[in-house]
Amino acid sequence: MSRLDAVADALGLSVDEARRYTRAVRAQFQAAPSYAQILRAIRGLGGRPSPQQVAARIKAFQEGEPGARPSRGRRPASPRRRSSGRGSRRR
Repeated sequence: MSRLDAVADALGLSVDEARRYTRAVRAQFQAAPSYAQILRAIRGLGGRPSPQQVAARIKAFQEGEPGARPSRGRRPASPRRRSSGRGSRRR
């Protein structure tokens, strides 16, 4: 399933209608959002939001407004270090 198909599926539209919808969303940005960002905003809003609502939601994600981004559970305080695997324990 392509990303455009996923957007069409989430909105209950045909692929052509979904293409027009994503163009309407992207027209509101200088740097166009990805299909993944559009899809995340659509799913976060639920139903069939207008392109303006989706654009506003994406802008809220980008600006980091509190509550705009869904929490993804507990995150570790620091990133885990990985050994290179090439003799990192050799003596």
